[in-house]
Amino acid sequence: MARRSSGLRSGGPSHAFRDLPVLSRSKILRGVWSLALPGWRILSGAARSPFLSHLRRWRSALVAGCIALSPLQAQTAGENEGEGGASIEAPPAEQFAVTEGGVDMRTGRYAFSGTDLAAGDMSLTRQVTNAVPGFEDAFGQLSHNWSIVLWTKGIDIDAGNYDSGPDLRVSVSYGGRATTFEKQASDIAFTHVSKDGYAILTESSGIYTFQNEAATIVFQTNGSCAAWGCMLASRVTLSDGTHYALEYETSSGQQARLRSVSGSRGFALLLEYGATGGGWDQVAKACIVNTALAVKPSNNVCPTGAMTSSYSYTSLGSMVMLASATNPANETSQFFYSGTATDYTMGFRRPGEAQDWLTNTVNVRTNEIGRPDHIVTGQDFVDGRAFDYTYSYGPQVEGQIPPIAGGYYIDNEDRRVDVEYGWWEKPHPPSPTPITCCELQWQLTPGPVLIRDALGRETTMNYCDPNVLANPPGAGSNCLVTALQTYEMPEENSVKLERDWTTGLVYRTTQIAKPGSNLPNLVVYTPQGCTEATIKHCSKPGEVKDARGYQTDYTYSDAHGGVLTAIQPAVGGVRPQINYQYQQLTPALAGSVTPAPIWVLWREFSCMTSAMGTSGNCGAGAGDKVVKEYSYTPGNLFLLGTTVTANGETLRTCFEYDQWGRKISETLPAANLTSCS
Repeated sequence: MARRSSGLRSGGPSHAFRDLPVLSRSKILRGVWSLALPGWRILSGAARSPFLSHLRRWRSALVAGCIALSPLQAQTAGENEGEGGASIEAPPAEQFAVTEGGVDMRTGRYAFSGTDLAAGDMSLTRQVTNAVPGFEDAFGQLSHNWSIVLWTKGIDIDAGNYDSGPDLRVSVSYGGRATTFEKQASDIAFTHVSKDGYAILTESSGIYTFQNEAATIVFQTNGSCAAWGCMLASRVTLSDGTHYALEYETSSGQQARLRSVSGSRGFALLLEYGATGGGWDQVAKACIVNTALAVKPSNNVCPTGAMTSSYSYTSLGSMVMLASATNPANETSQFFYSGTATDYTMGFRRPGEAQDWLTNTVNVRTNEIGRPDHIVTGQDFVDGRAFDYTYSYGPQVEGQIPPIAGGYYIDNEDRRVDVEYGWWEKPHPPSPTPITCCELQWQLTPGPVLIRDALGRETTMNYCDPNVLANPPGAGSNCLVTALQTYEMPEENSVKLERDWTTGLVYRTTQIAKPGSNLPNLVVYTPQGCTEATIKHCSKPGEVKDARGYQTDYTYSDAHGGVLTAIQPAVGGVRPQINYQYQQLTPALAGSVTPAPIWVLWREFSCMTSAMGTSGNCGAGAGDKVVKEYSYTPGNLFLLGTTVTANGETLRTCFEYDQWGRKISETLPAANLTSCS
């Protein structure tokens, strides 16, 4: 299959998609579209645990009053800057758009993910770069799941100048994505400008605190990013109280490098450096130790018996590239390179195999924030599949590098998939005189506005503020870009999202059946009014009504975000209800370490035949009640067992684990155990 030399083209809207593994048990940043030939699919959010749901979703648009720019229109508009100049208002990518081959069409990067170590709630996953200016990644061209970086940039909000100025833009980058805040020099509070859910950022004495539904992250370690201000995460606290302390090593003239992550559930990750072919910033060895059994080494050197992985590197011009990764089973994955520092191929080879399962063709391009981006222009898989990628740039604006935002790809059977983004001139009141900078401000939609699959089927998305559409200010376009408002599928069934404009969160989601189907709509309600006190659950549904009108209602805990009550649709005139109780347990760790307590699910109460009253009693009496109870190991708080009591009978299930939290046995109720120990 013929390969294009660069796969890059200038123009306007483009194409996009997907999510990656994350910080331990949570997803700190969100957003994912996934595309596959011959059709496409949306991955809407994170998998959820029975207790805490650690994050979720995200998702211009062919609606009345809004017309998405074609590539030619966008380019022409960008070059025609007008008397006041032009600027691009496009925060760092906050959503992935991943193809069948694993390429993120929003940035052109390969959305790589590979987990090397996993024990209990601790893991080490190599993944796509955060692309933070001046920050060197720990695995050559790849980052990892504990690289959480906050970086700042001067802008001028009033003038629309997003290249420099007295105001501040702050981005929290993780897993190849970012969520962004802005603050004028005269303001105290930051405004969340990303369209990825509700989040809060505060700063005090140079220490930043980020909070969303999944976690609270404190940034107080100077990352020493060249020419940019950046801070590294020092502490991560999940909504259930689990916390992780990140320890760094510094040296004069070098950026800080992560040496350990200590979790309150009893696992610690240690990182060593000095690998063959690597530099100060590249990890040579990593390991996990169980600190419920032994104290973490103070020198952060991996002890004998730890779960260990190791790495080596090679060079491509001046770039350090990952050459191999060896897992705890002593199985080695290899990576092979050919070409130059600007155009090369990268081969991926699994342990024990003699040929590459994937070869990426890559072009290195400086992106809009001055960071070299490794843009995938072609892929060849060992099974015969192949893909060629062509990308679209944003509008051409003097003095700025336009970002990639979509494009299209063609497979080895000449099937093509397009994904277009919308570039909109920002609405504004008519100006009697030109302003200094940037009367013409281009906005980029956070996700695609059009997806056309290989069969020609189209899905359209709308991100335009409905209030501005109805009452345009008189200049610019009629579209003020916001979070996703509506989307329509190929068969004309659609989804409407109604939002709380204070927080940007969806309070009502209506799935509208396709015309002529005679099916009713499906409606999901989420309580409005998210605050710092309710942030741990304020995007979770309070009421779900399906197409038949059956309704399920939920309440949640402000303390940890877990479900407190779930009232299901009526059966025989009775609405089954489950009440959940939680308790705080403190892991027993080695040495003198006493971590903060962690919320865990303790009991579930339900009734077999009758309705549950407000006091938690069953209408048919105590004999109708079912109680399920959970117990945990004292050290790492693994689930030790469950007991279900009903009709005077108790059914007990017990579990055993190895030192890494892997379940090694399960004893069923038929064994008639009197306890789990």
